[in-house]
Amino acid sequence: MPDSFPNFKRFVDNLLQLCHSHNITTFRLHFGRDDLSPYKFGRCKQGCLPQLNPMHLNTWMCFPLTRGVKELDIRACVREPGKLPSALFGCPTLEVLKINVNLHLEVPLSFCLPNLKEFNLTLPVIPDGDFATRLVSSCPSLEHFTLNGYWNPLNPIMISSPSLRRLSVITRTFGSSYLRTEVVLDVTNVEYLMYDDVSASHYCIGDLNALVEAEINQTVPEDTLNLLWRLSNVRRLFLMESCVVALHLCESEQLKLPVFRNLNHLKLGCSAFISWYTLLMELLNCAPFLETLSLPKVSVMSSIPDNLK
Repeated sequence: MPDSFPNFKRFVDNLLQLCHSHNITTFRLHFGRDDLSPYKFGRCKQGCLPQLNPMHLNTWMCFPLTRGVKELDIRACVREPGKLPSALFGCPTLEVLKINVNLHLEVPLSFCLPNLKEFNLTLPVIPDGDFATRLVSSCPSLEHFTLNGYWNPLNPIMISSPSLRRLSVITRTFGSSYLRTEVVLDVTNVEYLMYDDVSASHYCIGDLNALVEAEINQTVPEDTLNLLWRLSNVRRLFLMESCVVALHLCESEQLKLPVFRNLNHLKLGCSAFISWYTLLMELLNCAPFLETLSLPKVSVMSSIPDNLK
């Protein structure tokens, strides 16, 4: 990509210069690596990323903002990252905003995206403080929200919104695993929850009576159990591999699962896991109305006990 990037840069510059339309509905700009892991950036010393002046990149990203854009999709990874332009948070016409960058993000203290319904945000490092709270509360129409990146575990994750219907939180942490944080979710109307996190020490989750589907990945047994009790109304549940392993590590007297009275579809990540069937029997006993069981990675029948074949 770096070798061919000068040609790509000229192409984009010429294209934007020749565009005289004042009505751009969708604007997509994708270049650079798709993996934002800071560790991988360090290994390649960013030499695999294209060189682009931050002001030049900002010009590209801000081009459609005054042209009535409704969907803005930016995936940009550069060798010397600057700041994400604050103008992105002041565009009243935006309905869909997808940002996957290695840029620094400083959310304005006050902003509003009144028509934004879908926001997908992937960053190498999620800003400290009440970042997520301010972000969601400034989007009164937000229905789909995805947050993906590395998080400082000393700061709580707080997301509150009555309008959210789909919520995906994928976080990783720097440093040692003993650094834990609090997760606060007040999303009473969420119908889909995807939660992949290794840093939570305590959950404060409001009613999830509208929840239909959940995908969960956790590595600490007690955290996984605490979260499952908040999801007992779910209809479709996917427990990823790390989550299944965490539940298996629970002592038998500690493995107290809730009764999933609405659960009709259960999916387990069981790859390279010897005793997954023991947990399966516990889950089946807690799901009296289960209709569909999916074990997508189980391929060796010899690992399945005779009573389950």
